[in-house]
Parts: sequence; C-alpha cells; structure tokens
Amino acid sequence: MGITKKTSYDEAERALDLAIEECRNDNITEDKAIEILLKNETVTTYFTKDEIQDIFNFELRHNPCAKSLTEH
Repeated sequence: MGITKKTSYDEAERALDLAIEECRNDNITEDKAIEILLKNETVTTYFTKDEIQDIFNFELRHNPCAKSLTEH
C-alpha cells in the first residue's frame, strides 16, 4: 500500500474509532454515527455499509469497554 493510500486508510479508521467512542460515551446514536460515516468519502472508499455495521456491532456489543484503536 502506498504512503498516500495508507494515510487515507488510517484516516478512515480514525473516523470509525472516533464515531465508536462517541457512541460509547452516549454522545450520538449508532444509527446517526453510521449515517455520518457513510457521507465520508474516505470511509466509504475502504468500508461498505455492511462492514461499518459489523465493526460497530463487534466494538459496541462484543468489546464494549475496549479502548479506541487510536490509543496504542
């Protein structure tokens, strides 16, 4: 993966992480977060709606207390 593509992918992952954290903190609903992410061209370049929903399902239901992926 080229540097530009990797940076773009990292940006998409950060957007997902931030949206998940906002849901965990009850600042936004899951549906609204997904709706916003689907308007983000960088996110939709790498993730489909089904993939985003699967990520949210895993992170919010199977891993509810996990730290964001951006916090290494």
